[in-house]
Amino acid sequence: MRLRWFALLILCSFGLVANTVKVQLLAHENHPKQKIPFVLIFEVPQDSHIYGPDDLDSPTILTWKLPKGVVIERLQWPALQNLKQQDHTFKGYEGKVYVHGAMVVEDNAPSKLSCQDIQVETSYIVCNNLCAPEKTVQAIQFVESKLWNSLPKPHKPLGLFTFNMLLMFIFALIGGVLLNLMPCVLPILSLKVMTMTQHAHSKKLKTSALFFTAGTLLSFWVLAGLLLAFRAAGHQVGWGFQLQSPAVVTALIFVFYGFALNLFGVFEIGTSFTKLGGRGSDSTSPMGSFFHGVLACIVATPCSAPFMGASVGFALTQGALHGFIIFTGLALGLSGPYLLVCLNPKIAKFLPKPGAWMNTFKIILGFGMAASVVWLMHVLAEQITVSEFLNVLVALLIISIAAWIYGTFAAIQRVFYVRLFAALISAILVVGAYVYATTPIERIANERWQPYSLSLVEDLRKTSPVLIDFTAKWCITCQVNKRLVLNTKKAHQLFQDKQVQLVKADWTNYDSSITKALEQYGRSSVPLYILLFPDGTHKVLPELLSFSSIKEALANLD
Repeated sequence: MRLRWFALLILCSFGLVANTVKVQLLAHENHPKQKIPFVLIFEVPQDSHIYGPDDLDSPTILTWKLPKGVVIERLQWPALQNLKQQDHTFKGYEGKVYVHGAMVVEDNAPSKLSCQDIQVETSYIVCNNLCAPEKTVQAIQFVESKLWNSLPKPHKPLGLFTFNMLLMFIFALIGGVLLNLMPCVLPILSLKVMTMTQHAHSKKLKTSALFFTAGTLLSFWVLAGLLLAFRAAGHQVGWGFQLQSPAVVTALIFVFYGFALNLFGVFEIGTSFTKLGGRGSDSTSPMGSFFHGVLACIVATPCSAPFMGASVGFALTQGALHGFIIFTGLALGLSGPYLLVCLNPKIAKFLPKPGAWMNTFKIILGFGMAASVVWLMHVLAEQITVSEFLNVLVALLIISIAAWIYGTFAAIQRVFYVRLFAALISAILVVGAYVYATTPIERIANERWQPYSLSLVEDLRKTSPVLIDFTAKWCITCQVNKRLVLNTKKAHQLFQDKQVQLVKADWTNYDSSITKALEQYGRSSVPLYILLFPDGTHKVLPELLSFSSIKEALANLD
């Protein structure tokens, strides 16, 4: 894989990349008024190949340009081919590749569509011994019947009551059952095991199972709808697409972290787990079970159990109803074991009785939740910058404080107004933490900041004002000033208007020249912000920066 990208870089740097794959977008000239069937053809040169739309490293990406009132109804890619190169087996496409689809023309569409009205931009990687990117924009061509009829026809969707459909539903059902054994789902299902043992001899067990199944079913249906809608619109998304969003991953981190704090006893929702054997014990509710079902669906999507890959791939290439049936099988498979135990009193009798052992089990589940947080943090670290990742860690600290406030002051023995105030403060902290963690950091381009040296500063100040930022990674005040003031768009615009040169004196590691410069201004610590002017004067800015203080210091400059 590294060789592929290295070769790509070399070819791009020398300007040698040229389109070798011929791409055509064809439709019948006598198409129905309300629907336009089309075919997108990739003609790949001999001994070369391209990759599918779901390839992780080199996906083929389609970007559609459509007039108002025209939407992509469906897009059907052919099955991937098993290719082999230098003893390496992979999936891709060779020869001619036919991607079939259809567009729906709504009532508000233009009365007459020209070829230039409908275009598709295709981006792909074509590989032989070396790999190179190619991009082309194709306008649709309306061809006569003879040519259109000679093109391969798309595979017709299977009927709902066929053997293959039944087989795929069974695969989905088995895959859903096996999802229960996947590491990403185990923490949620462990909570349901706790519920089963808690309510083994209670009617609440059946209610919990039904609401858990309902939450799982509804979530898989929503997921199926989103997947099929995105793919119908030409977006190439696959199983687990929601975890490609840092905002969703961050939200899951917060939820799992909250579960862990709850299980460790920092706060309780409802009756404490320590009273599970006592009267009034109730650690679950219909809405809680429903939410567990939703969460089980969300965290199950990164996993792929045996039998599941074939059924999901089948669902995404068939009609909408086929897809919903397959995803229903997955949901029933995931929730089925729990539902079976809860609805069968004979099986429930074999469950252990509640007791002190559950306190230990609760702590073990807490560590399982903590492990899930670590896994999600690993996913998030690949999606965001180091600064944004640190913001998530700060947000988790805020959530810890919110959980402690709720657990300490919102306990049942507190008076009502204290509990209400504690719950309100905790909710505000949690919402604020999420907003803080997911708000993009505004940055000045790195090339604007030049590393400190005395000679550089002396040269720059001869013609321009110079702002020296004496900073360090371990300086909390420095990082706050960067986020709230220095790295904002309006500060960047002010520096640009006043032609201020920016110099960063990073003291994270010991640097004798920076230490000496600090001593020159009578300081031995950071932060320190110095504005040097061409006339030889300088001004020390406040340690706690504000935009107004910088603007005031630069007010006299032309």
